[in-house]
Amino acid sequence: MLELRNIRKDYAGMSELSYSFDNGTVYSLIGPNGAGKTTLCNIMTGMLSPDEGEVYLNNVDTRSRRAKKDIGYALDDDSCYPNMKLYDLFRFLLTEKYGEIDNDKLEGLLVGYELIDKTEKKYRECSLGMKKKVRLILSIYNDPLLVVLDEPTNSIDTSAIIRLKDDVRRLEASGSTVIIASHSLDFVEKIAKEHLFLKKGILKASAKGDCDLEECYKAYVINN
Repeated sequence: MLELRNIRKDYAGMSELSYSFDNGTVYSLIGPNGAGKTTLCNIMTGMLSPDEGEVYLNNVDTRSRRAKKDIGYALDDDSCYPNMKLYDLFRFLLTEKYGEIDNDKLEGLLVGYELIDKTEKKYRECSLGMKKKVRLILSIYNDPLLVVLDEPTNSIDTSAIIRLKDDVRRLEASGSTVIIASHSLDFVEKIAKEHLFLKKGILKASAKGDCDLEECYKAYVINN
C-alpha cells in the first residue's frame, strides 16, 4: 500500500493532502496544467521531499534507499544520458538499480515496444516517442510494487499505447500499484479503477473507474 500522510508543498498549493492507494490497483491522476500532478508524482516516488508530511510504500519511506528498487517512474521529459547508445543505457541504469539484468525480460520489452532494432542509436538521436518508450521500459522492467507514469501516452504510437495497456494490466494483476497522471481521459477511462481529481494542489474528489469521466471532470475540476 502507498500512503500519503499530510503532504504539504507550498509552491504547488498542497496542504494536508492524504490518501491511501491499494496494491494491485490502477489509479489515474487528472487535472489541468499547473494542478500539481508532476509535483505530486515526484513526491510519491521520493524524488522530491514535501515541505511537510511523509509518503510510505508498504511502511517504507519512499525517499529511502531501501524503497528505490520497488519504485518505477516514467517522467514526462527527455532528460537522460544523451550520448549513450540505448543498449548501453539500459544495461547501465538497470544494473545500477537492480544489480543484474534478466536479458530475456529486457529483450521482450524491447521487442514489445519496437526498440529491438534501435539499440545502437544514441539517446539524443531518438525521436520523442522513442525516448518515451525507453523511459517506460525502465519504469516497468522489474514489475515494481509502485509504478508512476507521468503522461505516458505523449508522443508514443498506437502500437506502444496498446502494449502499455497490456503491461499496466499485467502489473495490476501482479499486485503493483499503478498511478497514471494524464490529460488523456480516453486512455485512463479504459484502464484505471479509480480516478483522482487534482486542482491547484488540492485533491478535489475521487471517483470509481466506471464513472463518466468527462462529466466527473466537469463537475470536480471545471465547475469546482
